[in-house]
Amino acid sequence: MILYFVLHLNIQFMLLLDCLKNIEVAQDNSEHNNQHISQRLSSIIRHYQKISRYQILLEKLLQISLYFVVWLGLFAFIFVSYMLTSTDLDFNYKLTLFVVWITIALIAVNVICFCQFYADQNQEFYNTLCKCQWYEWAHNTQKSYRILLGYAARDRAVTAGVIRIDFSFVIWFGRKTASAVAFLTTIEERNTRK
Repeated sequence: MILYFVLHLNIQFMLLLDCLKNIEVAQDNSEHNNQHISQRLSSIIRHYQKISRYQILLEKLLQISLYFVVWLGLFAFIFVSYMLTSTDLDFNYKLTLFVVWITIALIAVNVICFCQFYADQNQEFYNTLCKCQWYEWAHNTQKSYRILLGYAARDRAVTAGVIRIDFSFVIWFGRKTASAVAFLTTIEERNTRK
């Protein structure tokens, strides 16, 4: 379900970005062109506001559930990694643990990749806004453009409370898993020596 919401956010942002790239159809300063740009910019702003509200809703949804998923996933990942590397289990049991390990990893990687894609799209949206020839537009349209540029300059990423869900999270998660497996392996070795 979380993956669906993040994917929907990405698709909406792709549509917004496509609309922004086609905002200027003519290079003249005619009244018709200025009206067209003003209408398109108003549409982009409304769409951007809807996406922002949707992102806030998604963050509220993720805030509680993702804490649970992250910590439960981390402990399950550590436990399964430890069981696969340190114990002498039969093949069927190890295969079952390996499937659980891969399933946890695939779900986490999918969610994280789509969240990173959203952050990258937001950066591309901001860069595309900066490339617009806004200084040739009508005065009211320039004001709206500057307000939108200010909102787009904010760093937008999918977060769950204080945890930013992107590739830096994968690095953190991997370090914690490797540290915990090394710690558990060291304890196991000390117990076998005694």
